[in-house]
Amino acid sequence: MSSNQQAQIRYQVLDRCFSDFSRKYFIEHLIQACEEATEREYGHTNGCSERQIRDDIKFMKREEGFKAPIQSYHEGKPVYYRYTDEQYSIRNQELSTTQKKQILDALHLLSGIEGLPGLEWASTALVKLGEGFDMNRQANKVVSFEENMYLKGLSYFDTLYQAILSYKVLEITYHPFQYDTARAELISPHYLKQYNNRWFLFGYNHNAEKIQNLALDRIKEVKDNRKTSYQYADFDYEEYFEDIIGVSQNENQEVEEVVLQVRNAKLLPYIQTKPLHGSQKVDKVANVIRLQVKLNYELEALILSLGEQVEVKSPPILLEKIKSRIKNMQSNYECSDSA
Repeated sequence: MSSNQQAQIRYQVLDRCFSDFSRKYFIEHLIQACEEATEREYGHTNGCSERQIRDDIKFMKREEGFKAPIQSYHEGKPVYYRYTDEQYSIRNQELSTTQKKQILDALHLLSGIEGLPGLEWASTALVKLGEGFDMNRQANKVVSFEENMYLKGLSYFDTLYQAILSYKVLEITYHPFQYDTARAELISPHYLKQYNNRWFLFGYNHNAEKIQNLALDRIKEVKDNRKTSYQYADFDYEEYFEDIIGVSQNENQEVEEVVLQVRNAKLLPYIQTKPLHGSQKVDKVANVIRLQVKLNYELEALILSLGEQVEVKSPPILLEKIKSRIKNMQSNYECSDSA
């Protein structure tokens, strides 16, 4: 679940607590109520901290939040929280002009993403909400996304997305490139990720008993499985991708320091403004880039895409792999010349 979804659940729970004048809600009661609501919604919870709840209260009281009339009342040393207005609720608040514009802006962006199933409603909703809000928006497309209209497998996107939200186990017929025939995979779907203009489904493979990624363009069929219990992810997928470039993840592999020597100084500003990875550190004097990542195919492909402008200095195993790939590439062209 995203942090924004969690926040919305907490705001709704806190709103109900502050509106309940039949009891006193101290900070520990608010934490418990938010955790219980999250568990009911998603089947599990990562917990709520006292600091998080206090930050939520501050946000709800601010102008950019809900301007909620939340008051703290002392009962000895402990403090309980309640609205000063018994009739107030964030659910009764009318959207501000700024909030209306933000909704329309978001829908306008969504309606411009072509080829992704499940977003057809955005164009219709944009027109209806624009009329309801009395805010006309220009129909011309002003933002262009990198899209592949001809990518196979996108027809499964909405089915997979809904299965993730509903915690459904799926039977997926999958045909990897390296196999002659398709195979059946039993997957608890967790996460959808786009990389290099392709979409990948991440989830728990019940047959292999591990996390696996499946490219949507290699999926042949998707069916529900009601006999198998859903396997929840016991980690945060945002953190799961922090140590890699792309989607290839070896959980048993250690993070290594990758050192790249930039041979063309003119390339350095581009790499600085578009980092190769979030861990990137740049030594402008030595023209050196350092990354903290796991070694995988996508890292090698990225380095090769930079051509002669970048040289791998370490680790030695990555240096040898790049040298081997360059040697094989050269031999391909030597064969072409001789022919």
